[in-house]
Amino acid sequence: MNNSEKKGKNWLVRIIVVVIVGFIFLDYVSNFYNISQERAMREPAAEYGTRATESVTQFYNDHQRLPKSLEEAKFNLVVPSRVKEILLGSKDGVITITVKLPYGSGKEIIQIVSSFDENKQIVWKYSCQGMRETSLPRQCKH
Repeated sequence: MNNSEKKGKNWLVRIIVVVIVGFIFLDYVSNFYNISQERAMREPAAEYGTRATESVTQFYNDHQRLPKSLEEAKFNLVVPSRVKEILLGSKDGVITITVKLPYGSGKEIIQIVSSFDENKQIVWKYSCQGMRETSLPRQCKH
């Protein structure tokens, strides 16, 4: 094998390495973008839930009982496009938000569970179901 053949093989190996590294980088960037997009879809739903908790807490402070519905708590904000439905369990005080998915038929749910502290004040805890850990809204990260 002469020098020009060796140089040709070296360039071919370099090109193959660059192409492989490029594909790995492209996959990484694509995955990062998808996670960012998923999180951006869920954040408005979680923020909407936070506003609902504020209304329920205010109602509880005024009436010393949980409201029967979000409407009774005077929570009537326009539903964000990313929220399929929001419900309040009148007996358990759990706010359930179903997230609208732009793809597939999966179901993603944000539950905000109420409990009471030693001063009889409402404490809220977020729970997210059906979501990848990497794309959870910040409220669901414990």
